[in-house]
Amino acid sequence: MLETLGSWDRSLFLFCHQTLKNSGFDFFFPLITNQRNWYLPLSLGAILFVILAGDKKKRLLLILCLIAAVGISDLAEHHIKNWVARPRPFQAMPEVHPLVDAYGHSFPSGHATNSFAACVFLAIFFKRWKWWLLALASLVAFSRVYVGVHYPGDVLGGAVLGSAVARAMAGLYALWLRKKDRLSEA
Repeated sequence: MLETLGSWDRSLFLFCHQTLKNSGFDFFFPLITNQRNWYLPLSLGAILFVILAGDKKKRLLLILCLIAAVGISDLAEHHIKNWVARPRPFQAMPEVHPLVDAYGHSFPSGHATNSFAACVFLAIFFKRWKWWLLALASLVAFSRVYVGVHYPGDVLGGAVLGSAVARAMAGLYALWLRKKDRLSEA
């Protein structure tokens, strides 16, 4: 069973990394996968969100929970990566030439973990943006396969881990809001 899953993972990786290869994707996906390209827009968005929001304390706490969700998912991902110790595709298959630098182990994908933690967390609270947020997280996850540094199973594992942490943090945030409302009613 595990051999079959591993074979499918490798085949799907090769399809995404080699069969879909073209100059447009070779330009686009390294830009998407580079986290530094996201720092400024995300920081500006968070600042505007707090400034323009109605209840600034609730919005600030929402951002802090979002940061915690990404931080916790990142920490969990690092521990799992070291425990599983799966080689990256370019380490296991000499014919694979990644488009970006990568180090360490492959499972789960940190980019997928972090992007799903952030996007699922926000999608829970901003339902009308849900599909855009999930598409963004999926685009980041796919970029890791296309650029040659993760197997599809790695990004799927990261998506599940990030989503689970996001749901847990959203639950804690909702619990805090209910507790705060009960205290203000008393």
